[in-house]
Amino acid sequence: MPNKIYVLHEITLQPGMTDAYREAYMTRYVPGARKRCMTLELAWMTPPFPVQAGSNTLMFIWSMPSIESWWAQRFDPAALADKEGWWMAEDVMAMTVSRRLAFLRSCRRIMFNALQLISWNSVSAPAERERAIQQLSDAAAALPMIQRTLLSPTLQPVSRSGGDLIWHLRFASGQDYRACVRDPVWQSRVQPLLQSPLVSQIEGGTYEVRRRGVRSPGLRDGIYRAVLVAVEPDTTPELIARYEAQMATMPDYCTGIRNWGMSSLAECFGKRRLTHIWEQEFQDMAAFAPFKGEYFSHPVHAAYIDLWYDPESPYRIIDYRYACSALCKLGTSFLSD
Repeated sequence: MPNKIYVLHEITLQPGMTDAYREAYMTRYVPGARKRCMTLELAWMTPPFPVQAGSNTLMFIWSMPSIESWWAQRFDPAALADKEGWWMAEDVMAMTVSRRLAFLRSCRRIMFNALQLISWNSVSAPAERERAIQQLSDAAAALPMIQRTLLSPTLQPVSRSGGDLIWHLRFASGQDYRACVRDPVWQSRVQPLLQSPLVSQIEGGTYEVRRRGVRSPGLRDGIYRAVLVAVEPDTTPELIARYEAQMATMPDYCTGIRNWGMSSLAECFGKRRLTHIWEQEFQDMAAFAPFKGEYFSHPVHAAYIDLWYDPESPYRIIDYRYACSALCKLGTSFLSD
């Protein structure tokens, strides 16, 4: 049985009550919850800005170290009085309140990733490119620090500023990645190729996947998509957290997304000031077909997700000039293991 448990609070508020409820929750509920061994893991709001004429929904996800800790506070008289007093007093600001318990079905190790979107020099010959791809594949096989690799040409014309080749490497840790790029094999066979005239540009970065979902662990012969974006430098941490959380809800509405991950970059390569990567795996292109598939045509994408990106939106935090979107064919799932 899983040890850690999660407590989910979902509150849809009366119009105009968003700021008052959030303030009350953070000042009155949170301190008592922390005394009950609860840790606030995530908090987000949708839409991602207070709505005066309509309703906002708030979600708070708490964790507790064990089921025993849950039952201990469940029958503690002081804890019961504290919780009952809070919900009775503040429910008047809410239209609906949902409180649920959840277990994490599986817990996978956090892996370290390096993603490079490689663009070839436009005058390079196809044979040169094929030799370079084989050289990268052979070098990766000779580097024991690399646990998984995805090396595949990008699909055109659906990719946007995504280069010609996706090279995705997975490591057990950032330490293994740093050891890899210092290794003589990398220094003699990979680095010279990436810095040669054959390559005109590389975009990408390194990151740990800390927020992900798996719907099809055995996905085969699918499509992989990576979207790399740049959050505006003056964006507050709270707003960035809302953006990350809301992007991670997209699979709830687009079932064509079979596996996914939302991550912030530890470092970025190339000329673009990239900060985040949003990864998805599809069984085929049907769900993603531009302006026709489920991904772009779902109302949630236009009503909520695109507000972060649209240059005409007052809620935009993404600098669309730096965005990269790259798709490629996928033999076996890269995100689910």
